[in-house]
Amino acid sequence: MTSLQNQKTIETLQLREQLSRDLHDDIGAALSSIGVYSQVAAKQLDNNPKQSKEILDKIQTSTYRTMEAMNDIVWAIHSRKDNGEELTAKMRNFAAELLAPSGISFLLTASDAFNATYLSPDAKRNLLLFFKEAVNNAAKYSGSNTVECNCDVQNGLIVVAVSDNGSGFDRNTITPGTGMSTMESRANGLHGHIEFENRNPGTTVKLIAPVLVQKRTDNPQ
Repeated sequence: MTSLQNQKTIETLQLREQLSRDLHDDIGAALSSIGVYSQVAAKQLDNNPKQSKEILDKIQTSTYRTMEAMNDIVWAIHSRKDNGEELTAKMRNFAAELLAPSGISFLLTASDAFNATYLSPDAKRNLLLFFKEAVNNAAKYSGSNTVECNCDVQNGLIVVAVSDNGSGFDRNTITPGTGMSTMESRANGLHGHIEFENRNPGTTVKLIAPVLVQKRTDNPQ
């Protein structure tokens, strides 16, 4: 238990630093843009109502994204269970809200080993944001009607794989976008990496990262 407590203390310090960066970079930038948009919309309201409407739409979008980012931070910190089972519940809720309106089916499977794996708040958040980006990319660009996610622990590594049955892509011939950079940054935050696999049909993107700590059982032998 002492080892787990020490690990949690280290993770708390690391999380504070990460949250400070996120709040400054992501949330701070979003709030600044909302402030600028609001000033411009107010000036244009009488002379150019159409442009004001477009700016207000941007404010709405930016506000939604900021609220979503804050919700993810709060969830990661205050979640009741720091394990894979809690994470997969969050994943399922997100996928249902995003994919169901488009008629895209979703299936998530998680091994017992993954469900029992202890995940730090930072690890949960990075895995969740990787998953969100991968599912969002599949919904927007793949043309698929099915998205699947498999979460497992293999040889001391967490493996989260998101697959679709869409048109696929060649990573060597496309221009890397923000989505791909976001997924790779989340993997780097876990000291892991991203792998892409072309299927027939579709694509699989995997985040692979080391498992640092696993929770003890309630009744250790």
